[in-house]
Amino acid sequence: MATARHFIDRVSAVLAPCLRGRGHDWELHVDETPFEYWAINGIFPPREGTPDDARWRAENRPSPRTHD
Repeated sequence: MATARHFIDRVSAVLAPCLRGRGHDWELHVDETPFEYWAINGIFPPREGTPDDARWRAENRPSPRTHD
């Protein structure tokens, strides 16, 4: 919990000078979506540590998986 609070505090410190006092509100939400419920460009991401994962990182873009 302390790590989450620290992250929120740091991001708020960056946003506040630009937004506070100008009539703006801001919201920050971090979500840990289950792996099976997300995709990038319709492609499910590779499992961590697989050759597909290494390829995604090297190419810095999504591509079809070659494993389940």
